[in-house]
Amino acid sequence: MGLIRFLLAVSVIIAHSTPIFGIRLVGGQTAVQAFFILSGFYMALVLNEKYIGENNSYKLFITNRLLRLYPIYWTVLILTVLFFLMVLIFTNDTSNSILYNYIRHDKDLGLSSYLLLMFSNTFILFQDVIMFLGVGSDKNLIFVSNFYSTDPMLWTFLFVPQAWSVSIEIMFYLIAPLLLKRNLVLISILTIMTFVVRILFYRNGFNQDPWTYRFLPFELGYFFLGTLSYHVYVKIRRFKISKSTLITVFSIILFYSVTYPQFGNISNYIYLLIFALSLPFIFILTKNSKLDSYVGNLSYPMYISHLFIFYVVRIISLPYVKNSGIKLTFMTIILSILLHELVSKRIELFRQRRLKPKEIGFIKD
Repeated sequence: MGLIRFLLAVSVIIAHSTPIFGIRLVGGQTAVQAFFILSGFYMALVLNEKYIGENNSYKLFITNRLLRLYPIYWTVLILTVLFFLMVLIFTNDTSNSILYNYIRHDKDLGLSSYLLLMFSNTFILFQDVIMFLGVGSDKNLIFVSNFYSTDPMLWTFLFVPQAWSVSIEIMFYLIAPLLLKRNLVLISILTIMTFVVRILFYRNGFNQDPWTYRFLPFELGYFFLGTLSYHVYVKIRRFKISKSTLITVFSIILFYSVTYPQFGNISNYIYLLIFALSLPFIFILTKNSKLDSYVGNLSYPMYISHLFIFYVVRIISLPYVKNSGIKLTFMTIILSILLHELVSKRIELFRQRRLKPKEIGFIKD
């Protein structure tokens, strides 16, 4: 499923820049929610087929997940901070520097704001919560229904702001071992409940960003949908499915991803449902492909690093405006390959050594 993950990462880059040859793909929100479905599928897979027997350890699962996330995140965080330090030191233009936000609003932020930002920037956790917080006149944190409605806007102090979705991922990882090994009926009930609650909130006016895809209780439904998709995979893998059928399903979701904007707003829900239904077939088709796996491994570095590339290009005034989607995507892919080769691969060797060999098999988590 690596190519699908790669295209979703490109969708997010396009959402923050411009279309590539007129192609917009699925957009930022749908891409993030599709990633949530993928995560639900993979976590159900590894928890039921990899973290079993001697590897059946909550601590082992959580620490291995964090080892996959934090090294890349911290590398990009350090690069971002160092870059903005250089901007402050060597240029007179401080308007685009996140560090300058801290200097400019030094007297506007209270201790609670600084502590939350320091913790969240370092450990990712609660970056999604920050999207629902602002700073009141008394410098204390306040709840806001629109993150653009306060001055200063708390989320602008995040150095890797797109990592808010990774914060939601981590929260899901924390509860996944407690839920995903339970019976299918419970998962189905939880899935239905989360979508019912989402609809009720939407009908009562909570139908705009950040409620649309940054609110953890709503997004859990997509993780659970991915878990249900895994159970479909368990059922169909017993049968011999022709390669032509698998390729057809794969081609349909690729075509839908490329032509997504042509189907209107309702496409979000239809696409994500078709996406979840297609995952078992796509996994069977691609699970043994080393090339597909490698391409998929670039998706997380691409997602985490693309705004850093955007900051660099914007601040040093490279000619990025025209066709910026192509240029930013290309530069992000190059950086992501370096991050994968220099960071991820080394960490991955350590992660796999922590698992008992007989339980590992072919599954990558």
